[in-house]
Amino acid sequence: MSKWDWKTSMESVLLSPQGCASNNGSKATPALSADIFGDWREEVIWRSADNSELRIYTTTRPTEYRFPTLMHDPQYRLSVAAQNVGYNQPAQVLSRSRHESAALSED
Repeated sequence: MSKWDWKTSMESVLLSPQGCASNNGSKATPALSADIFGDWREEVIWRSADNSELRIYTTTRPTEYRFPTLMHDPQYRLSVAAQNVGYNQPAQVLSRSRHESAALSED
């Protein structure tokens, strides 16, 4: 996992999980990435390379902020589900244009 530093125009590595494997080869996605602990910061869950364990990576920095977990938000929860089941592109259906809607209503 990396973070872009706009001040230096460089990428810095935040996490290189050892002994972990991604769920696919092309995009190297973790098992899950979401706010599961309820402190507005997202955790990442990787599976071990031998599939014997799940590893949860989170920040070690304390925070004064306490919010209900983002997973309580239905839209966030739906997005997490969509992103983490293999289709990590926006799945929301676009509304039809007025022209298309008018054409359909004429039929």
